Amino acid sequence: LITAPASGSGVGISTTDLLGDGGYSDGNCTDGFGGTSSSAPLVSGVVSLMLETRPDLTWRDVQHILVQSALRNDSDDSGWSQNSAGRWVNHKYGFGMVDAQKAVELASSWVPEEPVVVYDSGVISAAQTIPDNDPDGVLLSFFVPQNLTLEHVEVVFSATHTYRGDLAITLVSPRDTQSVLATEHLDENPDYPEWKFMSVRHWGESCRGLWTLKVADMWAYDTGTWDSWRLIFYGRERQAGSSGFLPGALMLLGDE
Repeated sequence: LITAPASGSGVGISTTDLLGDGGYSDGNCTDGFGGTSSSAPLVSGVVSLMLETRPDLTWRDVQHILVQSALRNDSDDSGWSQNSAGRWVNHKYGFGMVDAQKAVELASSWVPEEPVVVYDSGVISAAQTIPDNDPDGVLLSFFVPQNLTLEHVEVVFSATHTYRGDLAITLVSPRDTQSVLATEHLDENPDYPEWKFMSVRHWGESCRGLWTLKVADMWAYDTGTWDSWRLIFYGRERQAGSSGFLPGALMLLGDE
């Protein structure tokens, strides 16, 4: 979703340190701290400041605030693109680096989100042979009639394959925002048994329209079939009183 400072190129985070052999240095502090051990508590600390200002915020409110207040770091990186809602997003950095001051300021005047609305396509049969060693792969599309402003998108993906690490899986929104759900990698295990992927790259977009999933086998010899997929969208109603949608399940959920 967002990025926080960690370490790299010989630069780390300055913080208090454990004494003795359990620490990074001989003193009470270190400037060599990093990794997720640094970034996760930094974001948690920012969220704590937000909740100190506004204890009534839900987890969804917190995510909205973090998305809207994040700074686009490493702006020259080629991975940045704008989704159709105008938000800059990057597969490496999410929506950017956490900004404590902006997040707390936004939290202080935040109007809580309405309960989330969920649209579920149900299981969509695929039954497609995945061409071996072919980056063009196979594409299937599904029209979503519900008009939600998106937060999270889930894809439940099932495939029978002798080497699932061969598969590259990409979700494309009606307005051409692409979510890379899986790239080819060293995973010799077989099959994707109702594997649930989640993306936030479509945050703020409308879910109405034709969604496409592309599945490609990127290496030779191991083969398989794409069995089924399912789309689940989480967001809020884009237009009051919208009605009429194709078969699927529409649910209202609380914030618990």
